[in-house]
Amino acid sequence: MRRLLHASPASLLRSPDLPFLLLWAASILAGCLVYNDFGLTWDEPLFYQYSDAVGYAYSIPEWLSGTFNLENAYGPSADHKIYGAAYLLVGRNVTRALQALTGINDPGIWHLTNFLAFEIGVLYLYRLCRRWMSPPAATAAALLYLTQPLLWGHAFINPKDMPFATLFILTVYAGFHMVDQCIELGVEAPATQQPEAAQQRIVRLSTRRAAALGAAAGVLALLLAGYGEPWRTALGDLVRLGYYAPPGSTVGRWFASLASSRALFPVDYYLAKVFSAYRWVNAAVALAALGFIGVVLARRFPVQAQAVRRFLLEVFSPPPRWPVLSLPRSGLRGTLQAVLWPAVLLGMLTAVRVLGPLAAVIVFLAFMLQPRQRSVLPLLFYVSLAALVTLACWPYVWAEPLTRFGEVVRHMADNPKLIPVLYAGQVFSSNALPSDYLPRLLGLTLTEPVWPLALAGAAVGAVRFVRRQVDWRTWIPITAWFIVPALYVVTQRPAMYDGYRHFLFILPPVFITCGLALDALMARLRLPAAQAVAGTLIVLPGILGIAGLHPYPYAYYNVFAGGVQGAFRRYETDYWLTCYKETVEALEAQGLDTETLFVHRQPAIARAYAGAQLRIEPFDPDADQTTPGSLLLLTTRSNSDQAIHPADPIILAVGRQGATFCVVKRVPSN
Repeated sequence: MRRLLHASPASLLRSPDLPFLLLWAASILAGCLVYNDFGLTWDEPLFYQYSDAVGYAYSIPEWLSGTFNLENAYGPSADHKIYGAAYLLVGRNVTRALQALTGINDPGIWHLTNFLAFEIGVLYLYRLCRRWMSPPAATAAALLYLTQPLLWGHAFINPKDMPFATLFILTVYAGFHMVDQCIELGVEAPATQQPEAAQQRIVRLSTRRAAALGAAAGVLALLLAGYGEPWRTALGDLVRLGYYAPPGSTVGRWFASLASSRALFPVDYYLAKVFSAYRWVNAAVALAALGFIGVVLARRFPVQAQAVRRFLLEVFSPPPRWPVLSLPRSGLRGTLQAVLWPAVLLGMLTAVRVLGPLAAVIVFLAFMLQPRQRSVLPLLFYVSLAALVTLACWPYVWAEPLTRFGEVVRHMADNPKLIPVLYAGQVFSSNALPSDYLPRLLGLTLTEPVWPLALAGAAVGAVRFVRRQVDWRTWIPITAWFIVPALYVVTQRPAMYDGYRHFLFILPPVFITCGLALDALMARLRLPAAQAVAGTLIVLPGILGIAGLHPYPYAYYNVFAGGVQGAFRRYETDYWLTCYKETVEALEAQGLDTETLFVHRQPAIARAYAGAQLRIEPFDPDADQTTPGSLLLLTTRSNSDQAIHPADPIILAVGRQGATFCVVKRVPSN
């Protein structure tokens, strides 16, 4: 991509990346034309106020004033201080530049900033795809990602999760490039090779240890299988003992250190967590026991074991090699140049969400799977510099970096927000969703071609892996990018709400996998015109979904859910209240006299669009303040509109394609 930026016009026209760049530029233009159609979401105003306030933490005059108070850098909502400010520090300056350029001071200009950040992620997703596939396939895969209605909607209205997804893509891309450079740098002196006899002794010793550990694991697996219920009972008793222990007691303090939000959750919540961890232990022990069985079978059937060994050596040849501590040939300066930008991205990523280090794990895995001689020192610099960037971008952790970072990790893992979630026609608490919540929503909210292509791509990847036609040293980490978080959600069942917006960052590997299937397809089509037709048909469902639901594309459901109409009243649709903008504007267009509009949730959003005709007041169902003749704005999130003033007439409904997102009711006069 750097070569493209410095290329001459003639060479650019011959570039295989040109079709993607043209389509990518067209999508940016389309977003610039519609960004102001999207309404503010649930907590956007508070988040942007945090961005306005966070600059205080970096003001040298304020530091020297003698009255500096870091609490002033968090804005009006104390909740947002636990979020790192990396994206906001960049986004606020981009937003101010756009405001100066366009003369528009509307808060909605942030939507354009968010969208541009999303488009950067699309660009680097394309660059990632190019590692494993041809330009036409990479173009189709990146455009399939770009045209997902769910992602297109979040691209404008989500200043938290979509920027995190973009930074995740950039961090993995830069990390892989860093790994490539580390291999090229090499080391100053080759590592001492062990004599063949010594290597054989190490192999025999490792085999004995593996057999011993496998035997122990087998015994433990039998004990867990034979006495599973007593173990569960004992664990349950231990959790109850800690939960109900007096807070000042030793046991109570120990439990509080592990569960800081104990007062917000019932004991059953912690029992579910412990039993889930117990299942993980069972699975790990079972895998170790299977490894032991494999060792036994290898000794019992040496000929077959040797054939398997030859096959694995052929597939994984050359095998991974441990890095060394020697200084790279480029010296300290060259090493720092190689790791600086990847470390900055990793630090910023972590200062957006504490899940950021998962990207480092992906990069580490790619580094450790390499077969060539290399130094481990770049990784140490990578982590150290990233930690400094994270600290610099996160004012909340300045006072006690390790302690407060740990607090945030525990908070995110033990989310205290209990929110009603409409799922499969029932309303669940956000911490008690079924285990199929994420898989089902993944199947229903992405366009129809995605999962057939992903399954086909996985098959293509497996065949190419066996044939050594794919770079498996980076492909394995890419698959882990999706599989590990998805398995965590399915098995641990963390609190989730607003669809799966907190896990949007796991979607890029799905589209990279789709790209492998598209690569095989494009190779068979060959003709550029045929490739263009195939690519168009693949992205067409997403484009139609975006156009049909505008400006609510993130409420999209595919035909397997019956579209958004079929999902209505069964799944959440406009769960972030973006319909307030259209609703309030439609009310004022009716030419009403001065009216009082009571708003059930987040009246501040409605107030941002209300003119002189409407007086916005908050509404609490437990203390009904409505007066005869007044108006009441309700959302269909969790079907709450059916429970509040159910008999009152609806004078306005806003929605799309047979689904209603917001309603306005008139309180009867008698």
